Amino acid sequence: EDSPEDDAESNTDTESAGCTTTEAESEARNEGLASSLRAAHEEIASLKKLMDGLQFNHDKLLRENEVLKAFVGFTLETQNGAGRGDCKAAQAVSAKDRWLQRREERRERRRGQNDK
Repeated sequence: EDSPEDDAESNTDTESAGCTTTEAESEARNEGLASSLRAAHEEIASLKKLMDGLQFNHDKLLRENEVLKAFVGFTLETQNGAGRGDCKAAQAVSAKDRWLQRREERRERRRGQNDK
């Protein structure tokens, strides 16, 4: 018949087997979490690089817009100062149209660079 010692041994075996399974499951879960965490860190780093690139492009576009605005202002002043005051509205519109066209061309170039 079973002795109390045999019952104690079987309980110990069951408990240790249960702990081993729990430890293995816990280890597998930890490895999965670590893998997910590494992937998240890589994605964050990638997004930060993208944000830096976009910020650089934004700053560059702001500078280019300031230069173009100054250029348009200078062009208008030059044209108006050259005795062409009879068609100021037409000159202003054409200068603005040229400025808008250049701005759109820059934006298209930026989109093309970002798509690569």
